[in-house]
Amino acid sequence: MPRRVLLEGESKTLTFPWGKGLTVDSIMADSTDHIDWVYPSTGTKMLKAQHPEFDLSQQGIHAAAGVGCADCHMPYKREGAVKLTDHHIRSPLLMVNNACQSCHSVSEDDLNSRVKTIQDRFIHSRDVAMDSLLALITDLEKAQTDGTEAKRIEVARSYHRKASFFIDYLYSENSYGFHAPAESGRIFADAIDAARKGQAALAGTVTEPAELDGPDQSGPAPSPKPANATATPTPPATPTVTAPPSPAGTPGATGTP
Repeated sequence: MPRRVLLEGESKTLTFPWGKGLTVDSIMADSTDHIDWVYPSTGTKMLKAQHPEFDLSQQGIHAAAGVGCADCHMPYKREGAVKLTDHHIRSPLLMVNNACQSCHSVSEDDLNSRVKTIQDRFIHSRDVAMDSLLALITDLEKAQTDGTEAKRIEVARSYHRKASFFIDYLYSENSYGFHAPAESGRIFADAIDAARKGQAALAGTVTEPAELDGPDQSGPAPSPKPANATATPTPPATPTVTAPPSPAGTPGATGTP
């Protein structure tokens, strides 16, 4: 499932944001005019990631080797004389023999250790990136009332949008970096860099918006609603679904994820 979908125009057609590729950068570049929500205390127009397991896995070594979702999450098993795929669709770590050792001729303990190392490093990088993002948010909140120039705030918001989406993209993906360890590290590094540049923008030393710029980020942060305010929900239109485009050069998954 992609990290999110776009409701295109009045037709409300469900469209995957894969027109420019499956990387987080490509998805963000394909969503420059899209706003999922506005960050209340900073006024930043944001994107929301939603479980990009397929997207991220396509950046990893398993996809490059032609391995599909079903190969690891629905490995073959035997019931009597019948060979069939396991339809429990669960973590390969719960069935290492069938899911992993059909390709990797190492012990189960070694395979588990490799996964743990990848995921522990992911958690460390995630926490560092989150701290960087929170520092930018704190500075942006202060900038709303301390007389910071509006243009500086606008530029800083573009970096807030990027840093937050990059972190959220990985945070909402369930492999803890295993699907694409190197790409996950790169995304966290770019998120940390975006947060740093956002702070520099508030100080006036960075004047250009993030390279994956989005909607106009000018204007004040929204005023908080009174505690007793209630909104009348509007039922969403029922969308129709269209198949996503296939980015050129993207390895396809085999089997059913």
